[in-house]
Amino acid sequence: MLMKYKFRILLALAAAIATLPPCHARAADATPVLSEQLRLFENLQEVIVQVSSRVKPWVVHIEAVQKRGDQKYKVLGSGLILDAKGHILTNHHIVDEARLIIVVLPDSTKLEASLVGFDRQTDLALIKIEPRKPLPVPVLGDSNTASVGEWIIAVGNPYGFDRTVYFGIVSGKGRTLSSLNSYQDADSGYEFTTDFIQTDASIDPGSSGGPLVNLRGEVIGINSMGMGRGMSFTIPINTVKDVAGKLLAGGDLGRGWIGLAIQPLTGELAVYFGAKDGGVLVSDVVKDSPADKAGFRQGDIIQELDGAAVAASNEEELNKFSSIIWASNSGNRIKARAYRDRKSVVLTVIVGEQPKLEAREVETGWGFNVKEITRNIYRDYLLDSREGVLVSFVEAGTAGGEARLHEGDIIQTIEGTPMATLADFEKQYARLKDTARQVLLMVKRRKDFLFVLLEVDKYKPKTAPKG
Repeated sequence: MLMKYKFRILLALAAAIATLPPCHARAADATPVLSEQLRLFENLQEVIVQVSSRVKPWVVHIEAVQKRGDQKYKVLGSGLILDAKGHILTNHHIVDEARLIIVVLPDSTKLEASLVGFDRQTDLALIKIEPRKPLPVPVLGDSNTASVGEWIIAVGNPYGFDRTVYFGIVSGKGRTLSSLNSYQDADSGYEFTTDFIQTDASIDPGSSGGPLVNLRGEVIGINSMGMGRGMSFTIPINTVKDVAGKLLAGGDLGRGWIGLAIQPLTGELAVYFGAKDGGVLVSDVVKDSPADKAGFRQGDIIQELDGAAVAASNEEELNKFSSIIWASNSGNRIKARAYRDRKSVVLTVIVGEQPKLEAREVETGWGFNVKEITRNIYRDYLLDSREGVLVSFVEAGTAGGEARLHEGDIIQTIEGTPMATLADFEKQYARLKDTARQVLLMVKRRKDFLFVLLEVDKYKPKTAPKG
């Protein structure tokens, strides 16, 4: 697509050049007179130059130090200034697990940033700096008005090169990244809920988090990722506005959830089930979820939600169905018509709030990290209870490592005190971390229980953990 697009421009430019006077013209005629075609290109060029100059002051460079286990990594990215007070939008994957976030402003000022909040499902994060003077405020557009084929400009810091400008077109809208998604828990567990804007403007490492703007200089998205040359994906600015507003208001994203796992109803499946009108196929129902209580079953084919027809024969259409649920407020009633056993049934479901997907993690000075047991962890580890805390990392040569603690262990008690939640663990850890010489844990490893003795006085941490 990118090559064809550039080839058409070159053909038009060649045609324009062909209208210029021949090189053997008289000296008096040597000054070339631009044809209408060339004037068109000069005008476009001037627009690109002006928009680029306008946008660059809104873009910052971000350097984040992430920690994974006992390894630290430096991650480069970009960000868009949101307001004069120092709030900055960027991608979640840039600041995920970051121990240090540095923002470099257009005047080369370096400031440390704090994380206000993030949303893994849209790959968005909001960070905050304390600027010495008010920052320039961008113009946010309406991503719904963006058209396929529209010319756009992307600005970022690829490979650390400051505020690089890319020019391209909108290649598609409403894209879902099927390779990163899963049918399971489609209304709550997708890696991304975003209907991405696809463009051919390159998003290279370091460009993520920068703005995508139209030729009017309006931001229509936050760039997220590239997948090879000429294929990049951007978070629509309307999604960004919604998420940023909720993060600024306290971080409650409040997505709706009913507890269905769904998949596209392909043509072959539609024929098999006898569903001539199409629909969305229910592949599983979460036990005790709103959908379960409403009477949904595996194999149901949902064809209407509140009187509006719904169908999905591919994953992009599936995401549209899920968006209806995500956008619903907790407590709302949705009437669904489903096709079951070649009959039509009507079910009413009361929307619940999406369970927490992101497990909070705590690093200890005993050589291991623990996470709270979210619904996803409960499912992924095939646990039989959500009580306790999950050991998510163990460092060799520490109290945890020498005691043969394993990743995936569930800590049930500390010194006999039950650990029902991560808050229980934090309270007990705070009481013992500076005074205890030995700490006895009761852990569950798969189906077995065992005692683990930590020699915490013998194996001191190499460096004091943050937090």
